[in-house]
Amino acid sequence: MNFVEALGPVAFVTYIRALLLRDTGAAIAPFNAFLFLQGLETLSLRVERHVSNALKVVDFLAKHPKVERVNHPSLPHHPNHAIYERYFPQGGVSIFTFDIVGGQEAAFRFIDHLKLFSLLANVADVKSLVIHPATTTHSQMNDDELTASGIGRGTIRLSIGIEHINDLLADLTAALTPSEPFSMKIKTSARRLSVVQRFLRWASSIFPFVSMLHWDIHYFDTPIVAPYALRWKSF
Repeated sequence: MNFVEALGPVAFVTYIRALLLRDTGAAIAPFNAFLFLQGLETLSLRVERHVSNALKVVDFLAKHPKVERVNHPSLPHHPNHAIYERYFPQGGVSIFTFDIVGGQEAAFRFIDHLKLFSLLANVADVKSLVIHPATTTHSQMNDDELTASGIGRGTIRLSIGIEHINDLLADLTAALTPSEPFSMKIKTSARRLSVVQRFLRWASSIFPFVSMLHWDIHYFDTPIVAPYALRWKSF
């Protein structure tokens, strides 16, 4: 049957309803629709919390002695501050970067000592996230390209979630002034990683599907993420 010849302008919508909808159930399930609406109808509340938390974190970091620079348009020195005030009169932007004093080693130490923030490359989650761009998302760039993009070895990207602001500030404070040596933390995390790897190797020999997890674990042995991803914050 040629739907275009038989039905003309309504051919496509008829084809969808007569074949695709009938054969594959091309409609969202009721429970999935409920979850989608719950998320959509509470979006404005979550955005308010994202923004409120982010601005307080920006203010905290901008005044901290171990932070060289905060890159957020709400700050007066930012080149896009005037545009920010025009288009975000109620505040905005919960994803931003800052430069820590001490370069890459200090950035790794900071990320390694965070407890509430998750080490993940995605953004705009309801939970707070952290990443080191120079060795992950922008690792294919050389130093000149990183500098041109405004990324240094001490640059850290934060995506602020909807946790309580006191918890976020406490976590950042503890990570900026860690009491545990970085090398000891890495050694402890490496031992923990080794134990999990051995377990997954054993489990994958019995349950084939576990081998997928096994390969994911080996990803964390790569030079790009190994120095600071051993703490298993993303799991």
